[in-house]
Amino acid sequence: MKNLSVFLASLMHFCVDALCLCCLYLTTGNAHDYLVYNVLAFLTQPLTGIIVDKINGKYNVLFSAVVLFLMATSMAVLTPDYKTVIAVLLGAGNSLFHVWGGREVAIVTKNDIRALGIFVSPGVLGLAVGAFLCSWMLLFILLIAIGILTTIHFCIVNGNASVGSDNHLKTNKMAVLLMIAICVVVMLRSYLAGGFSSGADSDGGYMVLIAAAVAMSGKFLGGFLARLAGSYMTAFVIFVVASVACLVAKNYVGGVVYVGLFAVNCTMPVTLHWAEKLLPGREGFSFGLLAASLMPPYFLSYF
Repeated sequence: MKNLSVFLASLMHFCVDALCLCCLYLTTGNAHDYLVYNVLAFLTQPLTGIIVDKINGKYNVLFSAVVLFLMATSMAVLTPDYKTVIAVLLGAGNSLFHVWGGREVAIVTKNDIRALGIFVSPGVLGLAVGAFLCSWMLLFILLIAIGILTTIHFCIVNGNASVGSDNHLKTNKMAVLLMIAICVVVMLRSYLAGGFSSGADSDGGYMVLIAAAVAMSGKFLGGFLARLAGSYMTAFVIFVVASVACLVAKNYVGGVVYVGLFAVNCTMPVTLHWAEKLLPGREGFSFGLLAASLMPPYFLSYF
């Protein structure tokens, strides 16, 4: 049953990210609204994680996210002038879903690094599909798909599957320092991934989808590589590969950017796995904290 839960959550991840970006592309081109969306979708995840861990619940969180997506889609059709409100609904729903999904997968698989990679990987491809192929038809298909997948999860997956552990160990100073270090690593990874992505996207056309597929494969395979070779060895090798790619790929151009893009994304399940180990019983918060750490490099692009 845990494999089914991971599979459904991963499919929903693809659909949710695709729906959010598709809806934004169809309703607004305003940078302010994109900023509002990203702030709510990412920076609120630590707080969302604290709340979700506290209520130790499951379907009320997923259901709330789906309701917000339904409201945003309805407003996009009926009252498209309320662009900022639509961005708020999408961002809040995105935050709820990602914390629910990350927590669900971490709990039901007992922090399996492979499962974490499987869950996080489809999101980047969903973003590319939602942006590159955006249309009203796609938006409705994605909303229906989310509804169907949620219903299947309700009906088939054990209702108590994601009830977390009561083992909230006292966090020591070393754990706090290590979490700060992991967050810094995630920020650096976000900066490098942004550089490699921009280099790949500059080729235009379907290369955007190819770049997304490369990033997705890195996240997916990163967990399996770490399980095979160990998370520390995998992180070290990936760091070396990414560093070489940065030195070779002048101005983030050329085929080597795809190597760098693959490498930096391999570390995502590794850092998630480390964070979950450092904060046992706080699966939602640890996932949300790393998600929020992705944003500082994004904000730098505004200056």
